Amino acid sequence: MLTSIRLNDRALKEEEVPPQLRKIFDKFNKDDRYCGEPHPRDRGEMQALLNEKFARCELEQLTSEGAHVQVLVRCRPSGEQDDVLVTARGNGSLGPNYVTFDVDAIARVTEETGGNYLLVASGRREIIRTGDC
Repeated sequence: MLTSIRLNDRALKEEEVPPQLRKIFDKFNKDDRYCGEPHPRDRGEMQALLNEKFARCELEQLTSEGAHVQVLVRCRPSGEQDDVLVTARGNGSLGPNYVTFDVDAIARVTEETGGNYLLVASGRREIIRTGDC
């Protein structure tokens, strides 16, 4: 779920989010439930999870220490102009049946007119295991 959205340092209501970024942030407002293990064990599995949920994203950094995980991801929204870049940093905790990530994402957008804006969104993402497949 999204916890805050800011555009050029001004707090926004969810309905004010620019349309070309709406699709990305809407994905945060869903529950993900899996019948198998809820978290990837390595970089390849994490990239596969990203590929399933978000097109054109690259996992740049993955650090795992015990139950704590940190990730850095850069994305260009699918079907959008190449002048949108989203950088997201996530800090997560892993449990036997869940993964919780606090995510801070920064989107840099250049409009056709040459204007630029910076959108910062924060949210929490949970993945919950529902049982065996």
